[in-house]
Amino acid sequence: MTLNITKKQLKEIIKEEMESLLEESEIDEGFFDRLKAKGAGLGGRLKAKGRGLASKGLEKIGAPMAAGELASAGEQDIEQAMGAEASSLLSSHSKKVSKTVDEMIYDAEKLGLTKQPQMLKAMSAVKAAVTRLNNLLGS
Repeated sequence: MTLNITKKQLKEIIKEEMESLLEESEIDEGFFDRLKAKGAGLGGRLKAKGRGLASKGLEKIGAPMAAGELASAGEQDIEQAMGAEASSLLSSHSKKVSKTVDEMIYDAEKLGLTKQPQMLKAMSAVKAAVTRLNNLLGS
């Protein structure tokens, strides 16, 4: 059984569900970050599913070697999808952390706290952490 739905209908369903979630306040702070991350890995996951189905078909017609190769490629697709998801999620949170650090430094400057030893250590530590994270992400 296949479900035929137009792109317009799908967008409308998604819009209605999102509005419903927003009205009910069921969306937590990281919902959209996770949604974006899943979207980043979607292509690889779909590719893996397709290879998995093709692999099963090849097994049924007596081509186990080809089926094994496709299954192996599907596993690689899943790993790549998970990597894309992780990169997307890390990138989203890295931007939030960078913004929070910038705001902390701005507030400390406005309050004249940038010469306090405790504040200097804290600012140095968080700046270093953000720099390392950005270096890992290549940003």
